[in-house]
Amino acid sequence: MKFPPTRYLRPVVLDQALDALNQYKGSIKVLAGGQSLLPLMAMRLADPDILLDINDLAELQEIRDWENCVEIGALIRHQRLIDDPVIQQHAPVLPLVARHIGHLAIRHRGTIGGSLVHCDPAAELPLAVQALDGEMLVQSVGQTRILPAGKFFLSYLMSAVEPHEMLTAIRIPKLMAHTRFAFDEVAGRTGDFALVSALAIVTLDDDASIQVARLAIGGVSEVPFRVYEAEQYLTDAKLTPEVIDGAASIVHQAVNPEGDLHASANYRRHLAGVLTSRVLTRVGVKGDLSWNR
Repeated sequence: MKFPPTRYLRPVVLDQALDALNQYKGSIKVLAGGQSLLPLMAMRLADPDILLDINDLAELQEIRDWENCVEIGALIRHQRLIDDPVIQQHAPVLPLVARHIGHLAIRHRGTIGGSLVHCDPAAELPLAVQALDGEMLVQSVGQTRILPAGKFFLSYLMSAVEPHEMLTAIRIPKLMAHTRFAFDEVAGRTGDFALVSALAIVTLDDDASIQVARLAIGGVSEVPFRVYEAEQYLTDAKLTPEVIDGAASIVHQAVNPEGDLHASANYRRHLAGVLTSRVLTRVGVKGDLSWNR
């Protein structure tokens, strides 16, 4: 199906983009990688009067290495998350999950900001940012808001970005020493959105007990789901088979997914427990990517 008629703006600096959002709020959509917006427009599920193409905004294409966090411009492509040495060193969870996004062509066009604002609870990057306690910088004319992930993701395909605002950057805290992590997902085909996914991030003490645990499940709620009860259960424990089974049981009881044509609610709930067991078992061995500074 052909795209609906629309005006097209392509600003060259951020201030121009923010001015346009403020002037045309409610009738304008931001175009970054286009991997979600353009299919929606082709299916007439989105029909903006104006497309605001932000691909010339150099301010949104930088990765900054700060003392306690990495700041990632919203226009950073998925593939650059995989390849960039700063991300690999200080935020290696992002390259891990980004490898599961779509296919190579999609990873070279799609952007981290676009994925987060699209806010699909089955997508990999929202899940990772939720688990990593990331912060989103949201700008409008004369104002910047900093939103924690827990307040950024509101519901299915709904973020806290207002019509006159734009997500400009994401701040990811640097991982602590002795941190391990693992990710897994089940999808109908390679490159499809996951039916269910699981991400575990665990920081260990010198005696191998868990100092900090973060566990997030995708595809079982309207937003990426942090299982805080399981995180509390894991804290101060060691990753024995019995502890892993206990955490998986907590996740199985905590999630309340909906069924659809792809999977029933019971199957998604079953997958949540199974994937929790898988990722915690891998973390107990060494974690993915062998990152253990």
